[in-house]
Amino acid sequence: MRDGAVSYEACEAAKSVARGPWTVDYVRLLGRAGEEALPELRKYARSRTDLIRAEAVYGLVRADAEQGEAIARKIVHDRSEPVEARIAALRGLADRGSIVARVEALRQLNAEEAPLQLEAIEILARAPSESDVRYLIDVVGQADGRVQSDAVALLQKITGYRIGADARSWRYFFVKHESEGTA
Repeated sequence: MRDGAVSYEACEAAKSVARGPWTVDYVRLLGRAGEEALPELRKYARSRTDLIRAEAVYGLVRADAEQGEAIARKIVHDRSEPVEARIAALRGLADRGSIVARVEALRQLNAEEAPLQLEAIEILARAPSESDVRYLIDVVGQADGRVQSDAVALLQKITGYRIGADARSWRYFFVKHESEGTA
């Protein structure tokens, strides 16, 4: 039952036992129930519990054919939203195959929150592109820890170079290839 749709009737049957820590799982099921669950998901999207809110946001973004993308973009850019909800909105955009998912991921590389940056790098890694290189070099120069390591790994995957966490070297080779017109 980890993948695929779930009937809304099954979710309603589970609602009576969805208390405390199991509420998150219940909301996750609602997210897989489709458009019938949208009113219930909207209610949980206002929850004060960050994980419940994040699951509801992800479900809304994925299930709402008309407003899902707009909901995601609003939440991703709202710094007052918990980081979990912002990550869920960004992941929802990518999982629904939105054409703006890549753009939003590139924007979130400059986020202050490391988990949001990691999600953005993961989304970019799904379909690496040479056009991402300049943005990833900036991440290598500004970030540290896992964010920097993941950015370096993606740069290495895209370019084939094994430079490491030295942004100056990455910039040198980027400018060199750009001026020579080589890939």
